[in-house]
Order: sequence, then structure tokens, then C-alpha cells
Amino acid sequence: MKRTLGLVSLTVLLLLSASLFFTQLSQNRPPSLWRVQPGFTTQDQVREKLGNPDQVETVETYQVFRYLDRLDLGGWRDISLWFQLDEGKEKLILIILEHPRVDKSTHIPISDINTLPLLTEKYGKPGEVYWRSCYSRFLLWRSEGIGASANADRDIEEATIGDIYIYDLVLFTPENEDILVNGPWTKEYAEPRLENPCFDDEHTSDPNPMDPYNWDLLLSDDA
Repeated sequence: MKRTLGLVSLTVLLLLSASLFFTQLSQNRPPSLWRVQPGFTTQDQVREKLGNPDQVETVETYQVFRYLDRLDLGGWRDISLWFQLDEGKEKLILIILEHPRVDKSTHIPISDINTLPLLTEKYGKPGEVYWRSCYSRFLLWRSEGIGASANADRDIEEATIGDIYIYDLVLFTPENEDILVNGPWTKEYAEPRLENPCFDDEHTSDPNPMDPYNWDLLLSDDA
């Protein structure tokens, strides 16, 4: 009984933290998250708002703050904030959120159930859609400074918006258009692709077009 109550409490906590997470995702350009905004927030301000990072790394000319397994920050297992070091000053240019907690039976992110409606409500239909990996796509709101990876299964054209889930999120400074494909973060975070990454493998080939979503259906009131 105690184990059941514990699992229920954990699920409730994750759902509440996800709701709070997207409530705090502002409509600023670039958007701020937990009052942390690419292009503006300093390292000291990040520490004040989020606490000390679990890891601090230096990668080329960047310093990376990593926050790991934070239930209070949307349930993401890996949150990385990339600061560009320039003449003794640091500038936050990129926030990457990856590996949300998932339901073990469905493999759907617990912390991100129905988050695409919240993104489209704030930002509308993404301006660009790219391949990310087999059966997933990268949705890009370039002028707003936000991108997200979503599932794109074989029957995705018939999907309603509740069938689409987000499994990573990127916030960046909109004026830096090449930021997603030009930096050391692409070594650990796959950049959006213009070509199908699985076209040469008949067993894992993604048969869908680059933008396979029926946006009229997804954004309709009945979806």
C-alpha cells in the first residue's frame, strides 16, 4: 500500500511540475524559463534561481552548467545551460532540456504529457519541421528562439494533438540562427536534419515526409 501511494505521489508531483514548467515558459523573445533567459541571465543569477549546478564543465570556449534529475524543474533528467565566455564575461546562449522521466509501460514522458498543445497555444504552428532521428521530428519556432523534438510514428498523419509528445526542448537567442548546427553541443545533441537519417535501412526506414503532421487536424478545436 505504501509503495502504491508513493508511486501515485511521484506521478502527481511530476504532472504538477510539468504544468508549472510550461506556465513559466514565457512568450518573451527569447523565452525565459524559471526566469532564466538566453542572452540576458548571468551565471550568478542562474545559481540564485536554480541553485548550484550538479556539474560544471568547460567545452572549448563555453562553460556548461548541468542540473540532473530535477523533479522540481519539470522532471527532466538533464538540463544544460551553455554560457559563451568572452573577455571574462559569460553570456547564456542556449538551454537544452533532455531525457524526461517516462512511463515504463508506454515509454511516454510522464512530465510532458500533452505539452505540444501548450507550445502551440503560446507560439502557434512551428515555422519549420526537420528530421531528428527515425520516427521523430524537430519542431522549430526560429523567431521565438525555441525548438522541440517530437514523435513521428508511422500513423502520425491520423494523430490528434494528444498523441504527440515532446521529449526534448531547446531555448536559444533568435538572432543567432545557426546556433543549433554550429557549436560543440551538436556532439551530444543531434542537430536538425534536412535529409532522412534512416532512408538507407529498409528495416528502420522512416516512410513519412519531413513534415508528416496534419496541422489542420492538430490545431483544430476538435483535436
